Amino acid sequence: MNASPDVNEPFGRRRGAWPRKPRQAPDVLIRIWIGRTQPLAGTAAIEDAEPLAFDGWLQLLKVISELVAPPPPGGQDADAVD
Repeated sequence: MNASPDVNEPFGRRRGAWPRKPRQAPDVLIRIWIGRTQPLAGTAAIEDAEPLAFDGWLQLLKVISELVAPPPPGGQDADAVD
């Protein structure tokens, strides 16, 4: 398909291509406790949750991504065994 971009829209975006209202995520407060700095280690947690341990910068990033991830469908733990 050969289509020319609309000069009135930024980057050739067409009307209706993006949602009109961006979804707003709820506020999340992440607390990080540093146990040692060389190498980096500690724990991180959100309110009403068990702290997750990390050892190194990459694990800290993984822990933060787990803390801000949406809950699994149905409100059950994704790792739960039936």
